[in-house]
Amino acid sequence: VLDIGCGTGVTTVTAARKGAKVTGLDLTPALLERAKYNAAAADVSIEWHEGDAEALPFKDQTFDVVISQF
Repeated sequence: VLDIGCGTGVTTVTAARKGAKVTGLDLTPALLERAKYNAAAADVSIEWHEGDAEALPFKDQTFDVVISQF
């Protein structure tokens, strides 16, 4: 699962807690730091990337599901 614009990781952490292998992507380093903290508090493993949703840093067909919460 790729969570685009993951922010503080609310949706990312929820997906990981449900058993998904999750990657979070956000443009803002401060939000990613908070997301990492939230993931550690929830005891889940998530791969975090700083990046822009308009220029995804992943190869095509890397993910089965893409989500975004606004």
